[in-house]
Amino acid sequence: QEEGVKYFRAFLDEAQKSDDILAVKWAREWLERLKKNWRKIIVVTARREEIKDFTIHRLNEHFQWLRDEILFASHFTAHSIQKSELCKQHWIWIMIEDNLNYAIEMANAGIKMYLLDKPWNKRFDPEVNKGIMKIYSWDELNI
Repeated sequence: QEEGVKYFRAFLDEAQKSDDILAVKWAREWLERLKKNWRKIIVVTARREEIKDFTIHRLNEHFQWLRDEILFASHFTAHSIQKSELCKQHWIWIMIEDNLNYAIEMANAGIKMYLLDKPWNKRFDPEVNKGIMKIYSWDELNI
């Protein structure tokens, strides 16, 4: 885990100097649909507060009018908070997540979870990971 944190920090440090990171394919279209139906979208991220400005800048580039609020869990810092706790504090009961570990944590807290199919989620097991629906495309999102 420590090695993963170092790798991700290095990636984000480099990303802040580049505009090469693109939005996930079809994300905008689906977020527009969700916004129309649900009226409010809150972004909950594990990212640290120290990259808050960069994160908001990137979200504004691609999704400025789509998100209503952004919450930072600041994982792997002294003042981190679990995503599930942030969700409870803000009355969020449905989440779309791309990290199985966070999806498990939130599902265990009673939050309805949709897990995006990503290479790092290969150990997902529907028999073990109850309360999590793995989706292989945004078309499978049934909210």
